[in-house]
Amino acid sequence: MLPIIAGYDEREVVIGSQQRCIIRTLRAELDAQRPNESRIATTLDHLMVIRRRRHALRQERIEDVRKHLAPVQQAKLLLMLPRLERDLARVIGSIAADCEGASSSD
Repeated sequence: MLPIIAGYDEREVVIGSQQRCIIRTLRAELDAQRPNESRIATTLDHLMVIRRRRHALRQERIEDVRKHLAPVQQAKLLLMLPRLERDLARVIGSIAADCEGASSSD
C-alpha cells in the first residue's frame, strides 16, 4: 500500500508547489501600489482550480486506499484522517516558514 500512498504524495507535492506559487502571485498583486483587480480575479480563479484539484486528489487517495483495507480499518482511517491532515499541515507550515525565514536572511 505504501507505493499507492507515495504516488499520491508526489502528486500532492506538485499541487502544493503550484498553490504556493499562485498565492505568492496573489500576495504580490495585493501588495502592489495599485492592485489590478482583473489579475487578482484571474489569480483567484487559478487558486480555486488548484484547491478543487487538491480536494479531488485527496478523495481519490482515500477511495484507492480503502480498496486495500478491511471495513474496520477503513473506519479507523476515516476517523483519523482529519487529525493526520491537520498535523501534517502544521508540519508543512512550519517547514515553509523556516524556509522563508532562511531565504529572507540570505
